[in-house]
Amino acid sequence: MEEKTVSGDLVCRKRYQRGASQDEEIESCGDGPINRRVWKHDEDTGKDRVFSYSYPDDVGHEVLATQYEERKIRLDDGTVRTEQLSGGGTVVTTTDAKGRILEEVRDFSAAYHRETHKYDESGREIEKAEWDSDGTIINRRTYVYVNDPQGNWIRRTELFWSPAYSAPVEGQVTIRSIDYY
Repeated sequence: MEEKTVSGDLVCRKRYQRGASQDEEIESCGDGPINRRVWKHDEDTGKDRVFSYSYPDDVGHEVLATQYEERKIRLDDGTVRTEQLSGGGTVVTTTDAKGRILEEVRDFSAAYHRETHKYDESGREIEKAEWDSDGTIINRRTYVYVNDPQGNWIRRTELFWSPAYSAPVEGQVTIRSIDYY
């Protein structure tokens, strides 16, 4: 599957490949790749190894930025997880029964960030909002989808709203091409 995002004159692409033993995501903007992530499932530990690669020059040399990272791709179903950070802050993440993030609050002594997410009945994100510590909204993004005959979305338009605008402004448009076999 491939996604193409257009923002002004910049065209970026994400290509996803799924295999029996690994998933791969390649992101590129303009003429060359930006990064590549490969998830490989380790049956012994039950966790996924995540390999992150970057491309620091125009030649396309691949550099392994994160050699090995163990993490669970999804949080446990319907949980609230609190992380105490070494710098004195906390991160509280709330998920629904399907493992989707509903809310994430990052609270540090010098900074606060709250983000909420809403999904439609198909599981697609339809709204993402950011909030200030006093409860005022900083910005909101809503997403409008166009489906193909099989019911998969092939076009997503982002509408951006903030207190600085009197009406929503169209942002990124993402186009996906899906190969059916």
